[in-house]
Amino acid sequence: MKRIIFTLAFLVSFFSLQAENINHIATAFKSGNALLLEGCLADKIEITYGGAKKQYSKTEATTLFKSFFERNKAKTYSIIHQAEKKERGFYIALFGAEAKEYRINITYLAQGGSILIQTIRIE
Repeated sequence: MKRIIFTLAFLVSFFSLQAENINHIATAFKSGNALLLEGCLADKIEITYGGAKKQYSKTEATTLFKSFFERNKAKTYSIIHQAEKKERGFYIALFGAEAKEYRINITYLAQGGSILIQTIRIE
């Protein structure tokens, strides 16, 4: 019985941690905060934007998002679909800026209690 309770408690805390970290990513987009987003990025991240796909370091990606958020002031951000399987997941969100709305696709890896973004596609 203790074993079942421990297992259930572990699973609940694990899934809560993932949801919390995903909310952390959403908060970064909602506030237009590239430095907050940086804490969620893997060391290497693939970003597709404006039809171009390129791999960036965490520092380069942060600089890119600083520029993106300066040009596109955040108004709204909502997650419209999310799925997870084992330690991997993805979600699709709509990012509303002052002049345009973007569709954001993010894939991530849950590792060491953190969510690390591996790819971001901005359409």
